[in-house]
Amino acid sequence: MKKSIIIATTLFTILIMSGCSLNDSKNKAEEQKPAIIQDKQINKDYSIKNQNVYYHEYILEGVNAENFRIVGGNYVTDGNLVFHRNNIIKDANANNISALEGTEFATDGSFVYHPQYPDGGVASIELDSDSEEEFQIIGRVFAKYKDTIYCGAWPLEESDAETFQTISQFYAKDSSNIYTATCNIVNNIDPSTAEVISESGQFAYIKDKNKVFYLDNQIEGANPEYFVVLGEGYYVADDSNIYYSDQEHTNIKLENTDLNEFEVLNTPYARDISGDYYKAGVKISEKDYNNHINKQ
Repeated sequence: MKKSIIIATTLFTILIMSGCSLNDSKNKAEEQKPAIIQDKQINKDYSIKNQNVYYHEYILEGVNAENFRIVGGNYVTDGNLVFHRNNIIKDANANNISALEGTEFATDGSFVYHPQYPDGGVASIELDSDSEEEFQIIGRVFAKYKDTIYCGAWPLEESDAETFQTISQFYAKDSSNIYTATCNIVNNIDPSTAEVISESGQFAYIKDKNKVFYLDNQIEGANPEYFVVLGEGYYVADDSNIYYSDQEHTNIKLENTDLNEFEVLNTPYARDISGDYYKAGVKISEKDYNNHINKQ
């Protein structure tokens, strides 16, 4: 009888221990199981779908949705990887990454990063740990470090760091040149008389005492004294002519047009009092324009 009781007690103990072991294994498995992150739109640019993080339609490969956070300036991280938009920044220190002063500059303490438009990708400036000079932001895309002026992460070799200054969101100048936020020099402009006319969205116009420029391209024949921007900025005019400018930096002069009889319509359309219609500076028929309207 005693032997039977001992055996039963032993079996009961084994069962209890087995149950504990199974529960422990189950608990560990549940702890190791990744969290299920609900699909959501984080902001206008980033979202989580099926446990993946997206920048618009692009998957950020390798990013852990559970640890994903927005750093600022279009930089994001999961504590392991760093991306700017959908471009991974290799070797960036995810634990130290921070955006700088509301710009698209960021740093991890060893490098400063900036996207290089329009080519894409992110370039870097290595910081000298032995230098006491700070990285100085002096405009939306311009910065100074160790007597070198940078446009994004590209050095402006021709620039003079002593006289360099921004004159608008899109333009900067030194004693010799005018520079654009696309890292180009505006050729054949007089910096001493340069004046920004208008900046709106993708459009930027600047003039000196003799010439007018769209971005860094001269609008041939335009009179700076009477130059005006029409509507959103695609169409501009002076006292004699109307011009069309586009994203490809093309400047088209419209023939036989009168500013007093010209009307800018929905982009990129316009018309004059004679009934002529224009699309991107090129004359079209009223029928073609009406077809466009009917499709909207």
